Amino acid sequence: MKESRIGLGLMRIADLSVEEVYRLTEKCVDAGITLFDVADIYGDGKCESLLGKAIALSPHIREKMYIQSKVSIRKEPKRYDLSYEHIVKGTEEILERLGIGYLDRLLLHRPDILMDAQEIADAVGNLLKKGMIRHFGVSNFSASEIEYIKDYLPCPIEVNQVQVGIGQVDMI
Repeated sequence: MKESRIGLGLMRIADLSVEEVYRLTEKCVDAGITLFDVADIYGDGKCESLLGKAIALSPHIREKMYIQSKVSIRKEPKRYDLSYEHIVKGTEEILERLGIGYLDRLLLHRPDILMDAQEIADAVGNLLKKGMIRHFGVSNFSASEIEYIKDYLPCPIEVNQVQVGIGQVDMI
């Protein structure tokens, strides 16, 4: 499935019912929106679980969806973690919550000041080899952070999803 140019961010669906999430995703797919964006931190994983339950109501809809999720933010203590273990375990947990076999794209949610490019590359390579992810990108990385990791990776960085809004203009 190819991603649409417009995507649906699912950060704020934690209070919806499974049926409401299903209707939302179905209407998006019918309108040509195929990119669905979640993250392990959204609703403490509940947003991914709801999307997974919505997909389970009509499993054929998965074929029409391009699902991306993100890892790296830890809540307790609050920090960013791009260690091999966290990337791999986090991705396994995302897939479990979604109830699917692979992510169309995995994003590293925020840069980790202690990140090791080779460790990230090893984790991404392992996930690709196991078929758990098909594509890769980052979120909220600066140009220098992308430069630091890109040459180590076994695949290209396809996107840098950045947070932009009235109060979020640092990336511009």
